[in-house]
Amino acid sequence: MVEAERLALQEESESCVTCLNKDRRNFDEERRYCLYTAVMERDAAALGFNYDQSRSRSRYPVFSMPIVDDWYLCWVIEEPRLFFFSPHDGRFEPSLELRNRRLLRRQPASGELLLIRYRSAVPGYFSGYSEFFNLDQLERAIGAHLYLYSLMAPIIERGIKKILGKPSLSS
Repeated sequence: MVEAERLALQEESESCVTCLNKDRRNFDEERRYCLYTAVMERDAAALGFNYDQSRSRSRYPVFSMPIVDDWYLCWVIEEPRLFFFSPHDGRFEPSLELRNRRLLRRQPASGELLLIRYRSAVPGYFSGYSEFFNLDQLERAIGAHLYLYSLMAPIIERGIKKILGKPSLSS
């Protein structure tokens, strides 16, 4: 069963391959972050997220979208040890976070960050789109997470704006 799962993963990944991963042999930590950044710059922009130079650090790229007043939705990789689990595999566990504008460091104080658990909406989603054994599989996982977000974006963004936004005159 494990072998069948890996074969299915490989076949699906091959059908999603783009030209972003030119060096298929190099699977080190730097290439993983480079591919992640390139895919996010290409695909997350359509959803309103852009590379955030002021919040990003080495091996901590942040893609943000202003949502309301002092609050941003941000994609980050909070667990770099999982992302580079070993030289042979990794776990793609991105965090979608609602962050206060003033939050620039990794360790937030209470009230500066809210984790959006979008993956929980689909049972088993995490197990199907987290583990990767090469960059093609990483690209597939990134695309899958962005696609799931795109389906949920209107609900998530509307909810945030309703809670944090200014009350309308009709309220």
